[in-house]
Amino acid sequence: MSDIEGNAQPVLTPLITGQIGIPIDPLAARSIAMFAFDKAVVQDHANRSRTPFFSRRIRHAFRERLTIPPDVNVWICAIKDHGGGGRVKTLYFNGNSPLGNSLHMYAYTFAFGYFACQVLAVKQIWKTAFRSLPGFENIAIPIWPGVLSNLVWPVHHAIDNTAMLEDFAMRWARIELIDL
Repeated sequence: MSDIEGNAQPVLTPLITGQIGIPIDPLAARSIAMFAFDKAVVQDHANRSRTPFFSRRIRHAFRERLTIPPDVNVWICAIKDHGGGGRVKTLYFNGNSPLGNSLHMYAYTFAFGYFACQVLAVKQIWKTAFRSLPGFENIAIPIWPGVLSNLVWPVHHAIDNTAMLEDFAMRWARIELIDL
């Protein structure tokens, strides 16, 4: 874990402190994604009131080979006025989608300084695409499994206030499913 944090610190520090004009290339995006996934797994495993979302096999694959599962997505966004401190929010869903398919979902959001990051992991039986309802498409920038080319931090739009940050953390509670 210290290697993951050591690789992510030079990338995350300028984002957290609100610096501008920071390029997010694929290597930087991978460092952020690995850091965020590591924190999501630790937070998930620390909750002893239920079975962890991430299996032992997935946790060990990440520890040994730094393998992020294919069903994991990571977004980043800027916070205009952070108000100090950090925030963490988790969201779990285990049940059926509106289409009747089995769906198990875990979202982990953390914010610190001028930076917010969200990890979303999904386990589903049928091939179903999903997306959050509109509102963050110009704010939340996908960095994993792929990053937009020529991404420079921060983007033009940002989270404006605490209520909007809460909406960002809870956006997967309101999903739209598309049968494929």
